[in-house]
Amino acid sequence: MLSRFPSVSSWSDLPLDERRILDIRESERARRPSRAARLAARLRGSVLDRALIEGADPAASPRLCARAAMLTSVPVRRELALGLELLASRAQTPSRRWWAAPRAAAANAELLRELAALLRSRSSPRPRGVAMILRLLSDGTGPMYAESPATLERELRRARAELAR
Repeated sequence: MLSRFPSVSSWSDLPLDERRILDIRESERARRPSRAARLAARLRGSVLDRALIEGADPAASPRLCARAAMLTSVPVRRELALGLELLASRAQTPSRRWWAAPRAAAANAELLRELAALLRSRSSPRPRGVAMILRLLSDGTGPMYAESPATLERELRRARAELAR
């Protein structure tokens, strides 16, 4: 059996299929961000999200790449979709404990549900669109928490356009 990294002399002795498999594994390992980059992506998430929203290329740095991978992962997208659906359903019957602007969310409930469906259905959404949705849900000073339905609608449509690309 081969060692984890075959020596150069044994490399040429491998069947072509095994060489291809090893090439694929090496390229996947090279593309995966380092542990330090993944940790930085978690700790500096809001800064990296802002950069992605402003149009930074995820391949520009290991930290942006790690953040983009985290944002577009299935568990994160599922959680964001659930948050959008919860917001849309609670907007119909607001309570005193709910902090988001109920009028703005109720007026855009259909768009919130549409974004949730897009997050669940897209196999590889653009990191910029996912970052926009995360900011909308988490920024307490943003349009989701203001009383302007038109401002929220504009931001939701921008996020949808980015996700649909």
